[in-house]
Amino acid sequence: MTRYIVEELGWLPEWRQIKDWRNKLRRNYHQCSEIHRKKGNNYQNRLERSVKKYLNCCLTISQKIDNTLKDKSIGHTITSALLTQELDRYKKLLDKHIDLVERRILKGEKIPHQEKMFSIFEPHTEWLNKGKLHKNCELGLNTLIVTDQHQFILHHEVMQKQVDVHMTIPVSKTISKKYKGYKLTSISFDRNFFSQNAKEVVGKLFENVVLPKPGKKSAQQQEEESSKTFSVLRKQHSAVEANINQLEHNGVNKCPDKGIYGFRRYVALGVIAYNLHHLGKLILKHEKS
Repeated sequence: MTRYIVEELGWLPEWRQIKDWRNKLRRNYHQCSEIHRKKGNNYQNRLERSVKKYLNCCLTISQKIDNTLKDKSIGHTITSALLTQELDRYKKLLDKHIDLVERRILKGEKIPHQEKMFSIFEPHTEWLNKGKLHKNCELGLNTLIVTDQHQFILHHEVMQKQVDVHMTIPVSKTISKKYKGYKLTSISFDRNFFSQNAKEVVGKLFENVVLPKPGKKSAQQQEEESSKTFSVLRKQHSAVEANINQLEHNGVNKCPDKGIYGFRRYVALGVIAYNLHHLGKLILKHEKS
């Protein structure tokens, strides 16, 4: 970003050797990366020395950027003002990166998940564990979907810094309110959505609630989950895996749009495409019969 400002103004104090600073920063980073990758003798001490050298370079660049932002001779044109604004945003990201690396490697802290940074271009990105056998990981955001007995998606919601168990009550109330003109007899969830409070609240909205409890179950819970109604509805719930797979084939497996607004819009378009595709299959099936 600093390079673009230099190109816009033709000059910039303290940045005459901008290419050298970039190469120096890159070189120090690769040294840290190689030590961490190869390990070897005296690994921890070598890594700490290398990281200190890398962070010193980062701190110097951060200070130089700070001096640039304080320079009143910059920002007279719209382009330079916008570039300066972006430079300030990247400077804050650099400071956060310095803080995280220092705390994690030099101080040995365990960084809380919500403080971690996975993308400087898409800051809303989260690290997602699928919870399957091989523990596949993805970068993105979880999306909650609600389907009916005909496999149409009735509701979807992009979950940002939210977990499944906190969504049980809100999504149940949303569905109940959104389709209050219809007879809603049952609702089914995955195991991750269970909580005793949610079960009691949702039970007042729907006649049958399929909310399986993970882990060890009480005798009452075991009896409830062994009932015929619970078993039938639970088996019907397994169709949601096919819905998710089809949704991915309709374009939601990877989002090319930028920003959280673009992400939400792209997911919504994917849901529309899924419903149209499913409707088309039903029409063709009906015409053939």
